[in-house]
Amino acid sequence: TTNVLFELPLVRPDIAIEPLYMYFSTFHWSTLINGYSGFSPPSYERLHDSLEHFPDSTALAELRRRDVTHIVIHGALYGRPGDYDAMVASLDGSPEIERVADVEWQRRRTLLYRLLPPGASRGAPDGVSQ
Repeated sequence: TTNVLFELPLVRPDIAIEPLYMYFSTFHWSTLINGYSGFSPPSYERLHDSLEHFPDSTALAELRRRDVTHIVIHGALYGRPGDYDAMVASLDGSPEIERVADVEWQRRRTLLYRLLPPGASRGAPDGVSQ
């Protein structure tokens, strides 16, 4: 199974953080939906727009459309700790996302979440609704 990652925070312009995500990818070699190549195609702008209220249903549908399997949230890359805490609370509160790892980097937490398949929710086998 190929893992496809979505890395947070997602910021504009993409040159601010995405090169760091590309560097991180050299340790796991998973596909990124918000990597960096020096060019931002219109589809990347649409991604930003569709994720404005992440993790709402529109945003999760867009991530699934792009075959995302995992979400990484880097606490050390958030400018304000409150923004990070709010995002973690939203992710932890979503029945469509489950936390699978928690590590420390730069004295802040980096969390890995799995985006569950459509119809699945935490605590149920893949593809089985509760």
